[in-house]
Amino acid sequence: MHPSHQRHPLNWLKPLRVGVQDAFQLNSRLDRASFWWLTLDLVLLNSGLLIALLSTILQYPAFRFQPAYFNPAKFLLLLVISLLMGGTTIVGFTATVRRLHDVNRSGHYLWWLLLPGIGTCLVLVRLVAPSKSPAKFSEAQETGNHPWQQQAVGWSLLLLGTIAYAGFFNAFSTAALTVPKQNFATTSHQQSAPTTDHLALGKHQISIASQRVHPTANRSINWGPTTFAIDRLTVYKTYGPYSLLTNDGRRTINGLIKVHMKIHAGRALTTYPAQGTLLTNDGQLLKADLSNSDWFAGMLNKGINTAGNIYFLVPHLNEPTDLTKVHFSWTAANKAINGQQSVEKQFSAVLDLTN
Repeated sequence: MHPSHQRHPLNWLKPLRVGVQDAFQLNSRLDRASFWWLTLDLVLLNSGLLIALLSTILQYPAFRFQPAYFNPAKFLLLLVISLLMGGTTIVGFTATVRRLHDVNRSGHYLWWLLLPGIGTCLVLVRLVAPSKSPAKFSEAQETGNHPWQQQAVGWSLLLLGTIAYAGFFNAFSTAALTVPKQNFATTSHQQSAPTTDHLALGKHQISIASQRVHPTANRSINWGPTTFAIDRLTVYKTYGPYSLLTNDGRRTINGLIKVHMKIHAGRALTTYPAQGTLLTNDGQLLKADLSNSDWFAGMLNKGINTAGNIYFLVPHLNEPTDLTKVHFSWTAANKAINGQQSVEKQFSAVLDLTN
C-alpha cells in the first residue's frame, strides 16, 4: 500500500485529493476504502457537472456553424465542464487500475468489461475484494514513475478528452434542436405549432423553436381607391439568441415578427411599409428590418397589385403567446396629379392577437 494513503485518518475529501495527485499514475496500488471513497467523490462531482450541463449547454449549444452562432460565455463554461469531466474520467480509470493492482490483477483485467453482464460482474468482484499479499505489483514499481506534472502522455489525453467531451455535448445540444416540442394550444383563429424548420432571413438561416400564426381576416385600410390589407401576422421564437447584421447595425434577437401585407394602388402613390414601426403590448418599439424584408412597395403606378413580408426583429421574447397586441405604423404619399400637391398620410393598424 502506498505510504501517502496511510499518513492521515481517511476522510471523504482526501481520496479525491490523492486521486488527482496520482491521476497519471498506473504502476501503484490503491486500497479498497480509498477507491470507494474516491468513487463516491467522483459520482458527486459528475452529478454536479451534469446538472450544470442540463441547465446551460444542453438547453442551447455554445456554438453552431450553420447558422453561424457563438456564445463566448457558454463556450468558456463548456470548456471548463469538459475539462473537469475529462479529468474525472482519467482519475477514475487510473484509480481502477491501481485498485486491480491491489488485488494482484493487471489493468488488462478491464477487458472483461467488453463482455456484457458477466464481464461487469467479474470486474466488480475484484474491485470490492480486500487487498492481497504478497504484492504482485511491488513497491519498487510504485516509485519508478516521473512526477505526474511531467507526463506528457497524460496531459495529452486530458486535452483530447476535453475536446471530445466539448464536441459531444455541443453536438448533442445541437441535435436536440431537431426534436419538436408538443403544443396543443390551437384554435380556429390562431395556429400555434412547434417547428424544427429554419427561417431564411437574408443570408441567415435561423432555427425556429416555435411559431404562432395569426390570420387577421384581411384587416384592410382604405385610402380612397387604394387598399392596404394585412392578412397574416406570424410570431417566431428562435432557438436561443441570434446576432444579425441589419441596416441598423448588429442586433441580438430572441424572436421575429412577420407581417404580410397586400397593396392595391387605386392611384399612383409612394409607400414604404418596410420602413414602418411596430409597437408591441410589452412596450418594445421595433423598426422594420429593411435589409431583410421584401422590397414590394415604393413608387407604385395606378392599378398595381403587390404583396410582401415585413420583418421585425424582437430583442426580448420568451414565447410567441407573450405578444397579445401590436400597433403597426407606416406612411404613404399620393402622387401629384393635374397640378395638385401630393398628400402624405400616416397609417396605423392595431392588431389584436388574442382573438
